Amino acid sequence: MYIKKIISAFLLMAVATASIAQQKALSVKNLAVKFKIKNAGINVNGYFKSGKATILFDEKNVANSKFTGIVNGNSIFTDNNLRDSHLKDKKEFFDVAKYPELKMESVKIIPSANGYNVQWNITIKGVTKSITAPVTYVKKDGVYTFGSIFKINRRDWNVGEKSFIMSDNLEVNLSVTAN
Repeated sequence: MYIKKIISAFLLMAVATASIAQQKALSVKNLAVKFKIKNAGINVNGYFKSGKATILFDEKNVANSKFTGIVNGNSIFTDNNLRDSHLKDKKEFFDVAKYPELKMESVKIIPSANGYNVQWNITIKGVTKSITAPVTYVKKDGVYTFGSIFKINRRDWNVGEKSFIMSDNLEVNLSVTAN
């Protein structure tokens, strides 16, 4: 009986190791995290200048794949220094002194007609919420390009207060190039 348990454990480890070995740790070449939100009826566009991503990708079994991205909250850029400082420093917005990073990590990846539907955990200001968003993917000449556009409610993460001027909802546009 004891020998059967040992053999079973070794077989389980062999299967898990083979599954992990099929994942490709891609080298991320470019990460772009952009956003758009209405403020006073005008679209305000911005992006984060600094971030990193880790992609473990298995084309044959996406359930074994994992996407993780972290951006530096202090790198927010909206082409308005006063607004950027306000977003970084005010406690009701990103409060980067206390919460320097925004994180997005895949939980579940499901193939779809146009790519994947990915369930993400997004952590902003110490609050983690789950969303599901479409992710497209193109592979050409050994280069992978992943993209996703989705909407979130900033107040779900305690970013900003209720406002008649600024929309609660914003659009996020992600693009990652890797090989």
